[in-house]
Amino acid sequence: MSKDLKSRIEKAEEEDKSRAYMEKTIDGLKVEIAGLQKKLEEKKTSFKIKPVRHGVEKDESEEISILKNMINSLRKEINQNENEKEVLQEMVNELTIDLEETKESVSDSSKNDLYLKTQNSLNNLIQDYGRLEKDNIKLLEQIAQLNDQVDESTKQVSILQSKGSDSESLKNETYKLKGYIKELENANKSLESNLEALEMNKGSAEVLNQDIEALKNKNQDLEDQNRFLNENLDALKREKLKINILEASVLELNQEIDNLRKANKDLRDKDTILLAKTITAMSSDRKHAPSQTKTEKLEPELEP
Repeated sequence: MSKDLKSRIEKAEEEDKSRAYMEKTIDGLKVEIAGLQKKLEEKKTSFKIKPVRHGVEKDESEEISILKNMINSLRKEINQNENEKEVLQEMVNELTIDLEETKESVSDSSKNDLYLKTQNSLNNLIQDYGRLEKDNIKLLEQIAQLNDQVDESTKQVSILQSKGSDSESLKNETYKLKGYIKELENANKSLESNLEALEMNKGSAEVLNQDIEALKNKNQDLEDQNRFLNENLDALKREKLKINILEASVLELNQEIDNLRKANKDLRDKDTILLAKTITAMSSDRKHAPSQTKTEKLEPELEP
């Protein structure tokens, strides 16, 4: 066997191994993505926002506790989703690196087929990543709805009850959650930048250009949903301002009621004193009136 033929055989074997490794990696990523999607669907199905109950007769402290548990549950949900997204991003990065290395190592005869197959798999991964991102946006919308319920419950507590530690704790949790939403929005923007960088590394074929346009459309949807989320946050801020104004009005009303009660008490005290003086004066007049009449009757008898 000549050295040239032996070299070709070894090179072909290396190409087969490289192709098998890439196919195995792609299949593994597809299974991983399917598992992540299944988990997300199960979590979305099991998570339902319970309506907040209102009314003076309802137990407000129990309602606040339920809302806190819902916030904590949703926060864990988003953290887990973010972790899964990071794992998927790492897989996409690794596959991109492997793709570039494979492009340099495989021969010209099998380069195009392997590259196209790997590129298509990478496109599928990017699309799955976009679907995960949409699921994350839906979770953010659920947070916004939950924030509306938290603000409404806080408003009822402020009107019907005095300020308590539970109400203040719930407000703090709401502020923290709003900050966490901002962090998620920044993470989404960073994710969009990563997708744009990934697009720059893709081939220039017509099919790849179509996939890039599809990704841009999805990114536009993400931007629209982020704007919607920002509008909801602005609405939350306006609602909070209304609550602050209402609380200030309640405090002023309470102060005015206290002043009226004090003034009423002073009037009652004055009326009591005046009534006592009047009774005393009337009693004194009754005592002196008979003596004067008797004296007037005796005076004529003393005349000569």
